[in-house]
Amino acid sequence: GLENDPLVKLLVAAIEDFRHDLEKPGGIVYPLHSGSSDHIGSRHLPNRVRKHFLPILKELPIGYHMVESLKFLDPTDYLRIEKEIEECMELPWELWSHSQKKVADVLIMNVFRPIQSLHKALSSRIRFCRMCPKQTVA
Repeated sequence: GLENDPLVKLLVAAIEDFRHDLEKPGGIVYPLHSGSSDHIGSRHLPNRVRKHFLPILKELPIGYHMVESLKFLDPTDYLRIEKEIEECMELPWELWSHSQKKVADVLIMNVFRPIQSLHKALSSRIRFCRMCPKQTVA
């Protein structure tokens, strides 16, 4: 079945690792200003997303040159990745394996769109509390 496919296993592991990463003490922040000293030592959302999901993007038949150049510093970067995947879904089906199609669908529906929402929330003055990642502070 599809659950035994290496790409699907990679996706499931990345989602689980990302979820555990978000739940770690210390919270995750979005750097409001590049190079801002008040975020030194913080675990930045863009870096965590890049760590967990870039290996999967490498496995999809999309314009990787574009994905590779993304620095995950702005909410529009998530939109660009999503758009890139959706545009490539219009390529002839024979260029995509069944598992690649499924993984791309999961990335768009269950990963990138929720991350966009989280990214938008973290871009505001509200951030996760360092003591309890489930609470927010102004």
